[in-house]
Amino acid sequence: MKRILILLVTFFSLTSGWAEDKPQEPVKVKVLLKNAKSAIKNNNEQEKNETALLEALGREDVNDKQRAEFLYLCSELQRNLNDQQNMKLYLKQEYDTLKFFNTILKMDRHLLRCDSVERLSGVFKWRDKARTTILKYHANLLSGGKWLLKRGNVAEAYEHFDMYLRMPDEPMMESQKAIREDSVLSKVAYWATISAYNARQYGNALKYMDDAVAGVDTALRASLMEYKAVCQNQVKDTPGYVQTLKQGTENYGSHDFFYLNLMDYFISVDSADVAVKLSKYMLMQQGERALYWYGMCQAYQRMCEYDRMARCADSTLNIDNTFADAYYLKGIAYLNQATAFSKTMSSDIRSAKFKRDRVRLNSLFQMARGPLETYRALRPEEKQRWGEPLYTIYLNLNLGKEFSEIEKELNAQ
Repeated sequence: MKRILILLVTFFSLTSGWAEDKPQEPVKVKVLLKNAKSAIKNNNEQEKNETALLEALGREDVNDKQRAEFLYLCSELQRNLNDQQNMKLYLKQEYDTLKFFNTILKMDRHLLRCDSVERLSGVFKWRDKARTTILKYHANLLSGGKWLLKRGNVAEAYEHFDMYLRMPDEPMMESQKAIREDSVLSKVAYWATISAYNARQYGNALKYMDDAVAGVDTALRASLMEYKAVCQNQVKDTPGYVQTLKQGTENYGSHDFFYLNLMDYFISVDSADVAVKLSKYMLMQQGERALYWYGMCQAYQRMCEYDRMARCADSTLNIDNTFADAYYLKGIAYLNQATAFSKTMSSDIRSAKFKRDRVRLNSLFQMARGPLETYRALRPEEKQRWGEPLYTIYLNLNLGKEFSEIEKELNAQ
């Protein structure tokens, strides 16, 4: 008997579990609409009802007409929340500024989705109301973006600026001349670009970049073009990146970012000859500058043209005798010449040619020594750069004291 009772209890427990696992019936469309309208009327449970409507959008039993109404009601729920914050502001009560602005952004998103759904059928029940609502609150999008930007919330600021900028191009705004010819659009494009750039959203920063460049004065254009190049590089748009750098060197030659990065690009793709031409172009356009001679020096290094490399280093130092890297490259130019010459010189130690070649080789090592020692004095912390070259020079010149000292220093690393 006891065993039978245990089996019965087990059976009812299992069947009870089956009943609990039975999926609940989805809330009917009429109920969803009724609940949402009630929430708006009674100023409560707005976010709960918004979530319920959004979750129901993908249901098979919901048609496009109902989806459009769902989205319109979602916007009204957000407007209701905004009105509550606005009332607190009017009554000089403590209110949530972030919520005040974000409800407008969410409201606009719902209304644009609503219009998008209605465009599928070509029947626009909500468009006029949606447009009126959007226009009423449109200026607050800009205020919200500026408020967030001022507080360093750059990613959120971009969202508000982006909505402000995209609205004039929406189909529902085609007849709205005032919003389409808004005089502050280029300024907002600049704020949107800066917000996205600082948020490291490089694709978003490029979205309004050209409008931003067109709307600022010359002093800011160079910086924006720099941002554009950085963004293009980050999103792997190499052709666009190179084109922007070229435009930058032509239009903002004194802004060194463009020249430096274009030189790096040409050298990295084995177009050092183009890098030389660029440097010569900049010398003609911008005048004698150590930077351009040094860039040409780097290009000739890549081309293994060591005589020209050394001469360009000298030209760099004639303009700026504190240019440490120019001393380094000058020394490397002569050291590379010495290394190359050592492989072709006579190997017959008894011949006159060997003696002449040895004098030539020592002369090249001596010519390399001076600049590299100067570089060492200017940049003592760069041991990895000057250490091995000077070690090689002292060894080949048979400079015992200097060799022992640098060997000890290198072994101490």
